[in-house]
Amino acid sequence: MKKVLLTICLVGLFVSVQGCILQDVPHIGGRWIRNQRIQYVNQHPELPSKIRNYILTEKICLGMTAEQVRVSWGNPYDINRTVGSWGSHEQWVYGEKYLYFDNGILTSWQD
Repeated sequence: MKKVLLTICLVGLFVSVQGCILQDVPHIGGRWIRNQRIQYVNQHPELPSKIRNYILTEKICLGMTAEQVRVSWGNPYDINRTVGSWGSHEQWVYGEKYLYFDNGILTSWQD
């Protein structure tokens, strides 16, 4: 089971680096939020350029970390969390969009 989850995470990360599936932000950012995004990417030079660009353009993609999604889209309206022996699973709610994280990695969404 752990190997399957690791494989899913690695595939998601590979997709994010190679050519992300993009989703636009469902709410307005504002100047302060934009400055926070710029500051974040400047403080994380190790980020792949594609991830940096997605954050700056308020987009998300599979394989992003929860932190990267939060910087790109801001705080979710709600978080539903399930924790089990396999790890943690979270559903982030942004209006009518639902983002799903497995162990802190964005694995899917629903809109």
